[in-house]
Amino acid sequence: MTGLKILLEGDGALFHVRDRVVEGEMTTILLLDGGMGSGRPSIGVVIELPDGKVVLGQTSLSLLLIAAELFKAKHGDPRLDDATKGTPS
Repeated sequence: MTGLKILLEGDGALFHVRDRVVEGEMTTILLLDGGMGSGRPSIGVVIELPDGKVVLGQTSLSLLLIAAELFKAKHGDPRLDDATKGTPS
């Protein structure tokens, strides 16, 4: 599994691959106990493409949590905003 690039300024970040991008719908996030070669947990993300194909992306739970913490540090926790408005996130 390759490393994960975490971009806090993602607007325009895919410019260099824009002609190869196929948008799909992220339908599932799953925890894979022991999914890493080391036996540690990994996270899978399932994306369904318009042509019916499915893409599975995978990273370590550790890297996903680091990314989430960085995003939250930048934008706060939207769950707290939603809780004060009485709507689920």
